[in-house]
Amino acid sequence: MYNNRRRSRSRSPARGGGGAPARGDSRERRNGRVGTGGGRFAEGGRSRRGSTSRFYGQDPLKTLEAWKEAQHDEVELSEDQYREQYDAYKRDYMAKLEAAFFGAHAAAEWFRERYGPREVAERRADLRAWAHAEAALLAEQLRRAPANFLASVALSPQAGSDGKWAEHDAAAPPAVVGRKRSAGGGSGGAEEAFDGKAIAGHGSRCIFIRRVPAWCTRALLQATIESEMGEIGLQRLALSDAARSRDNEYTRSAWCVFATEEEARTAARRLHKALTYEQVAPEAAAAAAAEAAAGGGDAASAAAAAPPPAPRQFTFQAFAHRARGSMQLDKSMSYASRVAHDAEQAVALALELDEEKGLGRAARDGEERGAHAATCARLDLACAYLRRVHMYSYYGAQQCMGEGDLLGENGGGAGGGDSAKAPQEEDESAKRAREEQEAALRGDGTGERVDAAAGARMEEARGSVAAAAAELATAAAFEAAEAAQLDVWLAAHTLPEEAHARCGIKDCGKLFKDATFVHKHLKNKHAAAAEAAVADVAVPFLRAAFDADPRKPLPTVPLDIGESARGGGRDRD
Repeated sequence: MYNNRRRSRSRSPARGGGGAPARGDSRERRNGRVGTGGGRFAEGGRSRRGSTSRFYGQDPLKTLEAWKEAQHDEVELSEDQYREQYDAYKRDYMAKLEAAFFGAHAAAEWFRERYGPREVAERRADLRAWAHAEAALLAEQLRRAPANFLASVALSPQAGSDGKWAEHDAAAPPAVVGRKRSAGGGSGGAEEAFDGKAIAGHGSRCIFIRRVPAWCTRALLQATIESEMGEIGLQRLALSDAARSRDNEYTRSAWCVFATEEEARTAARRLHKALTYEQVAPEAAAAAAAEAAAGGGDAASAAAAAPPPAPRQFTFQAFAHRARGSMQLDKSMSYASRVAHDAEQAVALALELDEEKGLGRAARDGEERGAHAATCARLDLACAYLRRVHMYSYYGAQQCMGEGDLLGENGGGAGGGDSAKAPQEEDESAKRAREEQEAALRGDGTGERVDAAAGARMEEARGSVAAAAAELATAAAFEAAEAAQLDVWLAAHTLPEEAHARCGIKDCGKLFKDATFVHKHLKNKHAAAAEAAVADVAVPFLRAAFDADPRKPLPTVPLDIGESARGGGRDRD
């Protein structure tokens, strides 16, 4: 069986930052990168065949030394003047890159899911509904079997084996971490191991499809899966955000959740090596022909002369999903002072996110019950709650955009052997606590990263009311502009004819009772043309959201290091 433990990661641009390199490209790691502003850069600007290539209409970005070599100023400039002019050159380069990148990807589904005003508002509403349903489920699971549930959400490897939570539920039956539950809704069938940290279906009922090209839409992917699966129904399809792969192509990861383990195994066999093709709408081909004929001649002759657009294809690489284990953290994260800090901070973050999602007191039952448990148990429960309800990875320091990104994220943190003993260490002297806190600060930086992300997310949650209102206002303004543009297009393609009205689309021309019926006909029978007519309305909204994003999903920028550097040692700016 293919092991996707390392390669199943959802490579979200939001995690990597603007212009971050693809994880798997070893060439970039060998060549090195230089960062500036929101981008990263790879030396050379050469394709796999070795020829220097243009990058989104531009030559590779010159390093400072290469830029100096290209200058022919009669007056010698100071180093500060050179630096000032070079910084202006880089700003201009990145501005042109962003404009070209936007033009190349603005029509893509993943780009509109990320920046589209309607899509952004819908995603907030979907995440709110998800949080309400998942919080209620988690609270019910905790109410039914507290000891078993707490053992199943444990981040520490020692959890469930040393009785550290016995004080919380001494009367409960022994914890069974690997307890099975029916995956078919109580009707029998295959079962999967219960894991309180994971959303239902994220275990053995899940199939992973790697490197789905960004042009493959969700609808096309789902239609292909359903066609291949036949009588076996797909419970849900989760897609990650798009990210760079080799050669700066953009791909997504997909996960398919089925009702039983047997169905998932069957899906892995049927979907692997399946083919799907890009669908080219007849209206799109006609529009391309009309554009080609704009300079003269007729569309028919232009369509005959121009070759039909070649559909792209994608071969599925489908495998059984294997959730990655807990990531190993620096030992400093296991000290009692750090565990207590994380428990308090994780619960505080969960409460802030509850307020953001409008969760009532009943839905917070998991947090309330966890408050009476030992410190580690409270931390474990809060991390599971954040992950399942709010799609926030506490130790991963990442707010996921959706279920697809969550599936690709690391599991919870796993500290060293001291974590299970943290509750007993809480009563030690202030000197020991101070020493441990200092050691935590001298760790690998995980604590600072976790704290910074949690603090930023809490601050964002406090401003969520204003943010949601702004998103709704933007979506309403977009829909009004779209409706106005559609009205213009409908009027332009409605031809009055005596007491009737005729469709103005060429090669159609159907006659109707009045304009109202023509408008209905245009929306239903010529939907693709109607969508194309209003597509440009979204452009200014998309561009505003893209410009405001501090972590744009920009590609890796190739560098021109200059002739002198290529002939001798390397120079980095």
